[in-house]
Amino acid sequence: MVQLEKIPGHNAFSMKLEMVDSVERDTWDASVASLGGTIFHMSIWADYIRARNPVAVPQFFKLFRSDGSLAGCALGFRESSHHIIMRPLTKSLWFDSAPLTVYDDGDAKHAFIRLIYKHAKRHGYVNLSIGSFASESGDKIMEKLCFDVTRRLEFLIQLDPPEDSLWAALGGKRRNSVKRALKRNVVIEPLDGERGLKELRKLQNESADRILERGGPHLSAGKQKGSDPLNVLQSAGVAQVLGAKVNGDIVSAGFFLYANKYVYYMSSGHNGMGLKANAPSLLLWEGIRHYRKRGAIFFNLGGCSADAVTKDSSEHGVYVFKREFNGKKMECTSGIKILNKRRYNISNQLRSFLEKPFS
Repeated sequence: MVQLEKIPGHNAFSMKLEMVDSVERDTWDASVASLGGTIFHMSIWADYIRARNPVAVPQFFKLFRSDGSLAGCALGFRESSHHIIMRPLTKSLWFDSAPLTVYDDGDAKHAFIRLIYKHAKRHGYVNLSIGSFASESGDKIMEKLCFDVTRRLEFLIQLDPPEDSLWAALGGKRRNSVKRALKRNVVIEPLDGERGLKELRKLQNESADRILERGGPHLSAGKQKGSDPLNVLQSAGVAQVLGAKVNGDIVSAGFFLYANKYVYYMSSGHNGMGLKANAPSLLLWEGIRHYRKRGAIFFNLGGCSADAVTKDSSEHGVYVFKREFNGKKMECTSGIKILNKRRYNISNQLRSFLEKPFS
């Protein structure tokens, strides 16, 4: 599949889009690495999504300049309902991270999103959504295309400075939390295999219960049936669970992604004892030290909603916690566009009918 796009200020049809359902893994991942991409663009992320959602079909997009040189990569997923009646009405295309372009070229990024939008319309997708994991704002082009946008914040620490400088850069409150955790004899260590994932899920559910009590969203990880999808990432060597122990009990755990010298703090869980012992602060600080020693250049603390900056937000505590590690605050924008409102409305009506209990 090939599409062409005219770029403002350039010759007509100066960009070309290609999409395939499968790729040669090493070649694709090398292209992603050459553009400075993260794990959210790599073939292993496609494996993880398939393990989590078997009906999702990976879609690999490449953007080329008129001279044939690579200008960008994007990993998307095609999905529709398993119900035969709903299938044509729920065809969706989605991306966990914004399209990746060389040197963050603004013209190329705009062209990429526009071409993906045209591709989705041409192929009968009902909706298109573009996420923003580890990707700074693309709000201008999405707003121009009338996407409904959601703004997020992420926090990025550059690991080039000496460790002493990273320590000095921490907020005073966060340094004190790390010191208190050490005085409480909190110990950080890797939690390997299924055991580590089970401990992580258990602690995530405890965290979810606290968030729900504060009026936040329902985030329970639930019980995993069969092998945990996160094991796909862990087994491939691009993810690791780090745990915090107090008197031998695991009280805090974090799931870290690591690829192309870029770390992403994907998720975590903590129980009451862990919070009391300041284990989350030590867990992240030791995570920073651990991956810096492994050669990482960037450490992304993950995100929160943009309105978390306000004190009445259920995520305000998360915002304050991450801000105090003194990383660069990145503004990220996710967007969703309904491409066929008629089909979308019909699917909602049918879904209500099909899910309605019969007496």
